[in-house]
Amino acid sequence: MYADNELEVDHPDPATDARAQLLSQPVVTTLLGMNATIEQTIRLDDGQLVVDLVVHATPRLQPARERGEDEVVLEAEISVQSHRRAWWTGRQQQRVHLHTRAFLSRIEHYGHRLVFTVDEHLFSLDLEVHRHGRALGDPTLASRP
Repeated sequence: MYADNELEVDHPDPATDARAQLLSQPVVTTLLGMNATIEQTIRLDDGQLVVDLVVHATPRLQPARERGEDEVVLEAEISVQSHRRAWWTGRQQQRVHLHTRAFLSRIEHYGHRLVFTVDEHLFSLDLEVHRHGRALGDPTLASRP
């Protein structure tokens, strides 16, 4: 979360990101083709504003084109909603700030950043994929213990 909601944060920049407050850094492990889910709830403005973040992600292996290495593509669905009780009516207000689905390629090399606002708060969400080992068809896996 950034204190200044007018910052240019469209790509990772160490100088700009140093001015941000890291709210969460979940790490999820999953197999290729299997879904992983992250659910986070953030309370802001002395608990008056509740932000719910849900990420459903499925890494898939895309065969290499011509000569090259197989690429991991991330199938992702991301949702950000907020809840705040309106002081004038006492009723709960719910707003959708982000709801998107995408197939993210080249995520292993570059990651993917989403920037969004909730009321007057600016956030960035960085998705990264790190592959351990090699593809299942790799003959060197058979020699591993």
